Amino acid sequence: NGYKIKVSDIYNGTLTSSSSLPMKIKVNTGNDGTVVLPISEDEDCTVEWGDGQTTAKTKENIKLASTNNRIQVASSGSQGLSHTYTETNVEKTVTISGSVKAIDTYTYGNPEQIIEIEQWGETGLELVDLTDCENLRKIASPSKNSFANIKDREDEFGIIYKGISFYGCTSLTEIPEDLFANCPNVTSFADTFVSCTGLTSIPENLFANCPNVTDFSATFSGCTSLTSIPANLFANCPNVQSFVKTFYNCTGLTGKPIELWTMGDNSAGNEYQGIPDGQGCYYNCTGLDGYENIPTYWIQEGGIPQ
Repeated sequence: NGYKIKVSDIYNGTLTSSSSLPMKIKVNTGNDGTVVLPISEDEDCTVEWGDGQTTAKTKENIKLASTNNRIQVASSGSQGLSHTYTETNVEKTVTISGSVKAIDTYTYGNPEQIIEIEQWGETGLELVDLTDCENLRKIASPSKNSFANIKDREDEFGIIYKGISFYGCTSLTEIPEDLFANCPNVTSFADTFVSCTGLTSIPENLFANCPNVTDFSATFSGCTSLTSIPANLFANCPNVQSFVKTFYNCTGLTGKPIELWTMGDNSAGNEYQGIPDGQGCYYNCTGLDGYENIPTYWIQEGGIPQ
């Protein structure tokens, strides 16, 4: 009694929490049983594949071959960490613990194998890009710290890349209302749900805690199953610069549109072509009440090509 032992006396490394929530992804093993995860080589994590097999993925032991710092998995020809199951065309839950800063199907893995995000975890995610995950049917609500580090990025050429994307997730039918509740650094939701043709509704508070967003270009473009737009969807987003093609070709929309064309310096004086820019925002949304009264600029086909 009375003796005190300093942590430094028994450990001089870096302490990390073992209680952080892991990420859980449900995958389909496909016709050949080989699954390729959308994770880069710069992650230090442990993967439990759901079949009793575990892989420790570190910077030291996964440098198989790389191009532009992106791992090439020789067995499948795809980028990412792979595993071959003994069973084909079955669903498995993969648990990923440790540090994972990005899940990126645009760059790594096979998008069609991702079935569900069962748990986002708290792995330090800075990027979520689930582009073309056409079989993704469900995404979980994040915990408080799941997306705390999500941010838009700028490459060496000055091109801005958004931190979150579900582009082309055609099997996704609903969005958790708190999906973006803790994304303070996100400024762009451009293209986030483009061509998510299975979506039928948008939670009214989806962007309620995203006051710094400036760009909603094509956010829901091509979401043909959407039936209405919540009146207060953008109520807490005062800094928006662009609504270009936000609801472009959302042909199933009915009810009242949000009069986004009245925001900022838009008026009849500038033919509603000011800031925020709304070219093509409601193009072909002919089922909306008073569609014929929406300013021409906001329903014309032009704008950013998709």
